[in-house]
Amino acid sequence: MDQPTAELLVSEDGARALAVAAAQPDPTSLAAAAALRTHFPADLAAAALQQIALRRKGETKLGPLAQRLFLTDAGLQQATRPVLARWRAGLIAAAAPAAKVADLGCGLGIDAFALLDAGLRIRPVELDPVTAVLASANLGVEVERADVADLTLTDELVYCDPARRAGARRSWRIEDLSPSWATVTALLDRAPGGCVKLGPGAPHDLLADDWQAHWVGIGNDAVELTVLTGRLADPGRRAVTLLAADGTAEEFRPTAAGPAPLSALQDRIHEPHPAVIAARAVDSLAAAHGWARLSPGIAYLTGEGEGRPWARSFQVREVLPLKEKLLRSWVRQHRIGTVEIKKRGVEVDPAELRRRLRPRGTGAATLILTPTAEGAVAVVVDRL
Repeated sequence: MDQPTAELLVSEDGARALAVAAAQPDPTSLAAAAALRTHFPADLAAAALQQIALRRKGETKLGPLAQRLFLTDAGLQQATRPVLARWRAGLIAAAAPAAKVADLGCGLGIDAFALLDAGLRIRPVELDPVTAVLASANLGVEVERADVADLTLTDELVYCDPARRAGARRSWRIEDLSPSWATVTALLDRAPGGCVKLGPGAPHDLLADDWQAHWVGIGNDAVELTVLTGRLADPGRRAVTLLAADGTAEEFRPTAAGPAPLSALQDRIHEPHPAVIAARAVDSLAAAHGWARLSPGIAYLTGEGEGRPWARSFQVREVLPLKEKLLRSWVRQHRIGTVEIKKRGVEVDPAELRRRLRPRGTGAATLILTPTAEGAVAVVVDRL
């Protein structure tokens, strides 16, 4: 979509085209395209149909909000989940009530909505002309067209969600950020406070000692690293934060625990949440629960109790040597038709191993493949 088409899409003619497109059962079909081209120019018809397809797709991530937004495919992929945007805006508002926030690279405006809802004022800035047109329509305010590297700041706080793409691929490499990390840190240095959204796997050495950092998880996924600086930060605070669908948050603050002890396999295995692993807080979690590692550097822990929500816990049923022929025999003898394979620290492709085990039958099993002091094993477990 080019800028003139985007401007047409957000006009009254665009609203009429969207209404007709929304009535199509399949906006990607040839029949839908033919129906719209009867009444609208080809470029507007195509844009309206694409918009309806994106809104329907966007409901999974954005909920009902998707139906009233103008979207792009790249913008939808980059957009923050609303529950996360609200939590992050709440952090900013708690530290600086009613402050003005320059939303740098505001994209489609999802974060800006949350900032406004938290009682903050916004200065939305976007370089891409099409995205700026759509974001202006979404927010009902004029989005400033500018390169953030050249931006003049006054007393605004800054919020930045750098794009993380290398060509057509999603990238978590710091070198692929746009704006660049050097530009982002220069803006943070100039502002009285800032908030930056990074990938959960961002290098820890990027974090200044006086910054606040949260490795955020939703469900079973690590979704981002949220960084706060200046007047927004509790200097040096590091936390793993898990968000529920209703926006409630639980926080685990790692301590300066030394390496967890090693132990033979006990009755239970615990798999830390990916956000705990991203925060390098596995040893701290082990210390908090009195657990041990099964092998150096491997994020499987063993010990009594359960670790929810910071770890998924499993009851050990049986321990088998990690030998394919033996595992295939075990699967056959127990009439296992569904096999879940989890692994760390062993060179195994779970999907390929599952195929070679030839599961047949009505039973189900979960196998955890891991190195131990006694060698690599396959542990048959039950989820707790």
